Amino acid sequence: MSYRKPRSKKELEIVSLIDVVFLLIIFGLVISVSGFVGKDTGKSLTKTFTLVISRVVTQNSLEEPESRLSVTFRDAEKHEVSGATYFPIDDSLSTSVLNDDEWENLEACSKIRDHIAALTESVGGGVDAQCAHATLDVEVTPDTRTRIVNYILEQCAPLNCSIGWVRVVSK
Repeated sequence: MSYRKPRSKKELEIVSLIDVVFLLIIFGLVISVSGFVGKDTGKSLTKTFTLVISRVVTQNSLEEPESRLSVTFRDAEKHEVSGATYFPIDDSLSTSVLNDDEWENLEACSKIRDHIAALTESVGGGVDAQCAHATLDVEVTPDTRTRIVNYILEQCAPLNCSIGWVRVVSK
């Protein structure tokens, strides 16, 4: 014969009670957080703009062909925004030849500034605006000078509310 311990009172299972309480807490947190995700918390933009730096061969009528870096811009639909502009010959891009003021006055640098400003305007942002993020893809050739990439990043840095990501991609 087997002996059973007689139960005089019903015992409360404390372990399963704790499990149920924790599940209810987690459920409440998930529901409350998901309520914020669905609300419009500001401007959102998924546009991706592209700045392409590529090596091209240019030739003037009297000179021999020379290889230079060109800069072109594409909008979110991948259409070229304006004609290409060119950096000077590679040897003249060093800091020993061009100081910062001369660098800023290059046609290619001013076009980069203008297009980044136009990108900011099209997103609807600015330094003090509500965050409306866009992405700027910078496609570079492996021989692109670091000074050019640094200049692009310097132009985008104060606009981090408008330009959420800058991706530098080597092609």
